Amino acid sequence: MSISGVSSMSSNLAISSQKSSGSTSSSSSSSSLEQQRSSIEQQIQQENSSNDSSEIKQQKIQALQAELQQIEAQIQQTQQTQQTQQTQQVSKLIETSNNQSESVQSMNNESKSNSNSNSIIDVYA
Repeated sequence: MSISGVSSMSSNLAISSQKSSGSTSSSSSSSSLEQQRSSIEQQIQQENSSNDSSEIKQQKIQALQAELQQIEAQIQQTQQTQQTQQTQQVSKLIETSNNQSESVQSMNNESKSNSNSNSIIDVYA
């Protein structure tokens, strides 16, 4: 493969990584990114054992490693986003639970207050 073939491959890699950086749901995105990472790792292994000249091989591997780093950064960002979403969900659940507890406690206090006022006997009646 010639140098122009390598630069063509590099531009294709850049285009594919731009397409993969679009927003999708976290779990499917994470799974897709993991598959891409695995594929690139296999391509790197194949290139290491190819018969290309060492210069061409090095250029191809560098391009693949650059894409691999981008994908790993996207994976890390997706994981952080998932953790943030989970934390927010837990916080909302705790807040809802606290609000419900306060509401129940308030109703219990009102009930006690009502039962106490019903027990008062008017001796002057």
